[in-house]
Amino acid sequence: VEGGADAMCRFLPDLSLLYANAPFCRLFGLSRRAAVGKSLLSLITLEAGRAVVDAVSALSPKQPAGEVDLLLGYADDRPRWLRLTVRGFFYRTGHLKDCQAVGADVSDHKLAEDRFIHASRLVSLGALVSGVAHEVSNPNQAIALNARLCQDLWEPVAEAAARLAQAAAMSGGPGARGPTLADALADMPALLADMADCSGRIADIVSELKEFGSHDDGSGFAPVAVNDAVRAAARLMRPTLKRSTRRFSLRLCREGPVVLGRRQRLEQVLVNLLENACQALPSQDAPIVVETALSPEGDAVRILVRDAGTGIAPRDLRRVAEPFITTRRGLGGTGLGL
Repeated sequence: VEGGADAMCRFLPDLSLLYANAPFCRLFGLSRRAAVGKSLLSLITLEAGRAVVDAVSALSPKQPAGEVDLLLGYADDRPRWLRLTVRGFFYRTGHLKDCQAVGADVSDHKLAEDRFIHASRLVSLGALVSGVAHEVSNPNQAIALNARLCQDLWEPVAEAAARLAQAAAMSGGPGARGPTLADALADMPALLADMADCSGRIADIVSELKEFGSHDDGSGFAPVAVNDAVRAAARLMRPTLKRSTRRFSLRLCREGPVVLGRRQRLEQVLVNLLENACQALPSQDAPIVVETALSPEGDAVRILVRDAGTGIAPRDLRRVAEPFITTRRGLGGTGLGL
């Protein structure tokens, strides 16, 4: 125990340390005397502490062991990850007596995993870009057309304004407004509003593509508006959805729930679920529905992606969350989307 490379400790159900080996003390910069009696929660971040508490709470005589990955901080701009394997020891009554934990440095593994996830996001982004190019071209064409119309309309406006200014100067009055000027002034607000709307659509699409493709270092959770994440994923998938179904609908709860999470990864999961749903549909008449809802107790949020596709074979269903598991490898699938 003392000569091994892994950090080991033993602690009570309240997470106060009973024992810590030399690698554990070196990891957290403690002496043996200072370690014993110290709370494990005081050595790690709040988010890591929650993960440890959840892991310990899940232990039972039937499932006495668990595993949790903890982000300890950063060294040389690289995240430091510790994989903690926790084993619980129980009284005959079933109550937890204490726990033993073994920690292994998995920073390199996490870095490789993060790079794979980022690579998968780029693969998805490449597939999205071809469809989004069409989405971007439509508002661009409207902007170009409206800009030319505005230029054509501006000529009579300028001429009429010049005549009015000349007449006003000669008569000393404000002058009369001609019909050409009236038509131009009536159409110009609608044209300019349409141009602004199209420009906003382009900005939204480009922003979502940049957000989706940007690197997520997994450094922590932030407040995420669930409905906004769902809408963004649906906008990114709009071309594919249009080609695949005529019956796509969003049913978003009015409460607009906010959760702690990573928006990029949430959107990535939603994009992949929608892409999988589109690939499974038998025809354009088959529906796809995305719903958000609060649990009856109001303490959890549910996102449901439902389609009328062919479904997943039972032999594959139990493995859907495993990395590199895909039934579409020959078509470019990586198995990393979920």
